[in-house]
Amino acid sequence: MIMVMTSCAGVSDGVTIPTTTPPGSNTPTLVDLPVTPIAISGIGVTQTITATIRDALGRTIQAANISWSSDNPSVAEVTSNGATAYVVARAPGVTQIRATAGQATSAVEVRVSQC
Repeated sequence: MIMVMTSCAGVSDGVTIPTTTPPGSNTPTLVDLPVTPIAISGIGVTQTITATIRDALGRTIQAANISWSSDNPSVAEVTSNGATAYVVARAPGVTQIRATAGQATSAVEVRVSQC
């Protein structure tokens, strides 16, 4: 039996390598925040929270705009710098701190107690 193998430079084998990202791979679909409630002891105390933004494939992505809010700013106010938020305790009570990226949103409970 005789085998003949040849190779031709510059000839395509029909395989195409995608040059674009898969659909949904750059769109925020999940905002990960701490799952356990955050306890802050003391009025005026600041707690830092970090959000991790994920695409439809579960990969961490950089979201251009992340907005943060407090359901009750009289209990805890929130300011942010991208994926990092700073929660300041204002009064004893419970509130939700929310992070939103695109259509994805998540919340974490914040409990403030007075020392």
